[in-house]
Amino acid sequence: MSRVTPGRTRRNRTREDVERLLHAFDSSNLTQIDFAHANEISISTLRYWLRRRHTEATGVDRGPALIPVTLRGAIGSSVARIEIVLANGRELRLPVDTTAERVASLAAALDA
Repeated sequence: MSRVTPGRTRRNRTREDVERLLHAFDSSNLTQIDFAHANEISISTLRYWLRRRHTEATGVDRGPALIPVTLRGAIGSSVARIEIVLANGRELRLPVDTTAERVASLAAALDA
């Protein structure tokens, strides 16, 4: 079944369809981006399926990966912000005193 939205087609795949695609990815030797493109899947959808499979198999949710950064400038300023661009292109603009846990939670919500 497909639902058409402006410029995009959304497919509701069965669990079996997803498992077949993940098995095909595992044996493809392609990068996630190349496999997603070749199979007309958004990269964020493929990464979601892979993360969900990992979580179900291990019981451990890796969540989004965060990298250390060095902040320069007016850190004490009330208008100082950090800007984070997610893999799916969405952006977070947050106060510099935002906790890593809050950033991870927001990133996961926007990546879903």
